[in-house]
Amino acid sequence: MTKDRANLRLVVHRIVATGDYVWAHVNFINLFTDDPQDRGIAGVDIYKLNADGKAIEHWDVLQEIGDPKKAAHANGMF
Repeated sequence: MTKDRANLRLVVHRIVATGDYVWAHVNFINLFTDDPQDRGIAGVDIYKLNADGKAIEHWDVLQEIGDPKKAAHANGMF
């Protein structure tokens, strides 16, 4: 994807690991566009790891980051 999207970035905000699970809270910037004004897509990736530390299951949730001027509160997504 980086060949098609010069502005593609992944900003990791936090990673949490416990037992066999790892969660990553990230912002995918320019995932679907190459717009310099793109606010990005908020995502949470959840991995289940085996005893060797390899991912054996993966789930994710994605949400478009809206205009902060129209937000119901000032907390933001990150």
